[in-house]
Amino acid sequence: MVSVLILEDEEYTQRYLGALVSEHPLVNHVYMASDGDTAIRLAGEHTPEIALFDIELGKDEELNGLEVAKLITTTSPTTQIVFITGYAKYALSSFLVHPYDFIVKPIRKDRVIQVISDLARRVGMRNASKVSIKTNDGTVFISLDVAVHALWRKHNHCQIRLAVNL
Repeated sequence: MVSVLILEDEEYTQRYLGALVSEHPLVNHVYMASDGDTAIRLAGEHTPEIALFDIELGKDEELNGLEVAKLITTTSPTTQIVFITGYAKYALSSFLVHPYDFIVKPIRKDRVIQVISDLARRVGMRNASKVSIKTNDGTVFISLDVAVHALWRKHNHCQIRLAVNL
């Protein structure tokens, strides 16, 4: 299960995204912000796994979505950023904060659901602590904090070391 932070200044779009994301079976919390300061506060309080950010916020906003993403990823580097904006011109500059994806409005429901599903699976894999391996003697559970390296030996025996970078 993942939590999602939505930064969107347009009320209708924020409600639409919130409803769409809330219905996803792998999402357990959705936090909403219509301005950069609120998004930064919520990210600090809840450390969401996924952040869906508009880039251009209201005219009175001091921070745009790119600047908020930069601030959040320094304090919460595991939060996966997805930009959802009406302005394709920000695509190149957005990649300076290493987002998972960049979606241009109008929002396609299937696209958002797919991104949330992919990220939820990635987060689940990152949070996994053991892997099971079937052997002749049964199933063995191996901790993931060791490296993937297999050395084949005589008689079909194998020594396995696991190193996972998720």
